[in-house]
Amino acid sequence: MMTDDLDWIPRSVRDKLDQVRIKLHLQEWQAFPLEDRQGLCALPCQTAVEKKAFQERLDALALQHCGALPRRLPPERSGGKD
Repeated sequence: MMTDDLDWIPRSVRDKLDQVRIKLHLQEWQAFPLEDRQGLCALPCQTAVEKKAFQERLDALALQHCGALPRRLPPERSGGKD
């Protein structure tokens, strides 16, 4: 992965953000050190445990570098019963 690619939120990270229902602004992403951006790219986010770990890491980075948690999106509405 090229370093320049991490100036913008990569598609893989945007997909993970969708999975955990978090809205991360570009300014927040760019506040994270490059090493932490690379780490978020590498973190898996498929299982419930992985999603929780990704969200916790993202929250910790946002608090440390932005001073606040990233915005949560409302849960997706399903057409049927869960």
